[in-house]
Amino acid sequence: MEEMILSKRQDMHLSRKFFHVFFGVSFLCLYFFSNLLVKELRWVCLSIAIGAFVFDFFRLRSKKINEKVVKSFSSIMRKSENNSYLGIPFYALGISLSLFFYQEDIAILSILFLVFADPFASFIGILFGKDEILPNKTFEGTVAAFVMSAIIAFLYSFVVETQMINLLIFSIFSGIIVSLAELLSSFNVDDNLTIPVLSGVGMSLLNYFIGIF
Repeated sequence: MEEMILSKRQDMHLSRKFFHVFFGVSFLCLYFFSNLLVKELRWVCLSIAIGAFVFDFFRLRSKKINEKVVKSFSSIMRKSENNSYLGIPFYALGISLSLFFYQEDIAILSILFLVFADPFASFIGILFGKDEILPNKTFEGTVAAFVMSAIIAFLYSFVVETQMINLLIFSIFSGIIVSLAELLSSFNVDDNLTIPVLSGVGMSLLNYFIGIF
């Protein structure tokens, strides 16, 4: 039993999830508490994404550099990333694309989904997941993504929306969109990119009809 618990803890990549949340929260703090504007933040994130892609490009072509990187950052790397691109450039790219293409509130919501709903879904899926619906995706993890995203959408939108029925519709459909976007990572698509980009598209359509923001 103890070995099973330890195995699950290792599978959860807690250090990786902490880094995932820390990076996103750091960005959100810059957004809410600094003098930087969205148009400046999007270029910062895009620069990080490009820099990380360039670094990975050369890392994957140098066995010596790659071995050092894997050894130094093994606690926050998936095994599949030892010989492929890391999640960091996709994470930064997802944030920057949201800021470039979506209304500000929609962009921030899509980033909140990435920062909190994604790791929460993974955590619940690994710890309690029993019913696999796609490779590496469980029903329990998908429900967790839906619930967390719906809560985030409700709390964020509650400040500006007084019509409760509109707020509930927006929150529920936002949760559905995020849970579907999270499932796409089963098809070798990085959810660090799909969650903010696809949730932004879905919420933009919702907002067009409901007019939350």
